[in-house]
Amino acid sequence: MSEQLLTARQVGEYLGLSTSTILDRWERGDLPGFRLFGRKGGPVRFRLAEIEETLQAWRLNGPGAGGEVSPTPTADPTRRVVTQASPPLIEEKKMPAKQRGFARKRGSLWLAVWREDGRERSRGGFDTKTSALDYANTKADEAVARETALRFGDRLPQPASNIATVSDLVEAFLQRHRVDEATKRKLRAQLKHAKDAFGDRRLETLQPIELDVWRSTLPALSAHYLFRAFRQVLEYAVAMGLLGQNPTSRIKNTRASVDGRREIHPFEDWEQVEAISAEMDPRYAAIPIVLVGTGLRPEELFALERRDLDLDAGVLSVERVHSQGRLKEPKKSSRQRRRVPLRQRVVEALRTIPPRLDTPLLFPAARGGYIDGEKFRYREWKPAFKAADVDYRRVYDSRHTFASWAIAGGVQLFYLARIMGTSVQMIDQTYGHLLPDSEEYLRGLLDSYDLGQPTATAQSES
Repeated sequence: MSEQLLTARQVGEYLGLSTSTILDRWERGDLPGFRLFGRKGGPVRFRLAEIEETLQAWRLNGPGAGGEVSPTPTADPTRRVVTQASPPLIEEKKMPAKQRGFARKRGSLWLAVWREDGRERSRGGFDTKTSALDYANTKADEAVARETALRFGDRLPQPASNIATVSDLVEAFLQRHRVDEATKRKLRAQLKHAKDAFGDRRLETLQPIELDVWRSTLPALSAHYLFRAFRQVLEYAVAMGLLGQNPTSRIKNTRASVDGRREIHPFEDWEQVEAISAEMDPRYAAIPIVLVGTGLRPEELFALERRDLDLDAGVLSVERVHSQGRLKEPKKSSRQRRRVPLRQRVVEALRTIPPRLDTPLLFPAARGGYIDGEKFRYREWKPAFKAADVDYRRVYDSRHTFASWAIAGGVQLFYLARIMGTSVQMIDQTYGHLLPDSEEYLRGLLDSYDLGQPTATAQSES
């Protein structure tokens, strides 16, 4: 059976004495104790059985019994035991006055003064003597606590954190989060919802039930991403020791269903796409055809350079994206980095692009820089639909059009996911429901396979 060990504080509570008195008696040899690990600087511990034996011995001897206290030789030289001639424990030694700070007058202001590490330290600028004394006493208490911890091998006291509210935590997280500026701006916008709701709340007061209710009030299409950002911030607080556990850890955070997302409107045919292309500036006329014909994301298209094209081989390479005013290169393992085959219609459209020598970009802006997606949409894209008298589609609907037409054309989901730089699961969830005739198409493929295979009876007869 393992012996029960007590700290100095626990022994003090057991005997009705202060912790400093217990440690002082141990150093003098009046109390049996030892340092853990048998080394200098190890924390001091006491065995409960030995404390009870010592207390019983003092009760038998009675108060006022004098005698000499000496260490008993043992295998552990740091361990001390008490002889029968020990002084009574109930008479607590008078400790010296507690170290305090003090204040000095400096002109019209006051100076806070205290001792730390054997030296006198100070800080000025206090309007009143009381404020200077309060600060000096606080610093003196902290210095004594550190010295005591180092003396007896205890854990050093941790300074109080200046991160107390949700707003403080969000700002600290964003300052320390190592991501690019575009991602940081996105996170800041997402976390604004949490700051508006809980900004002045202290971290320890957040309750799971109110966080769950708050999530239900967020916009349905973006609730998953807004809540995920705040959960990430609270997880950071747990990692930094500001919270014991994440209050959002057991709250479900599901994405909006396909039916609840923004409705998808692919183009009906190439005639509509070419009608839009004909109404655009000649510099951008190929953009609708390339987007629909390749399934590229707009940020991938606007980052393309002429070196990424091989029109003779009929292929282009996606090596970078331009998003939120920043050029980024995908990781080598990212699905976004890929090669996309070009259909003949796209190759012909790319050959008609007016060449420019002042920029390597395939689709540059007027001054040779990167196209701003927002400006392109309301300056070029929307007016082209109005002029062509075609129902409006978003720029991203060109990607949806490519996927739905590819599935209808018999392209396997695995290859389609590779071409579009995404996963098979996302292709199935996002685009599979757009094709009401896909069942008939699959049935035809299965029937064609069956007709081309001999039956088991025919094989046995042959």
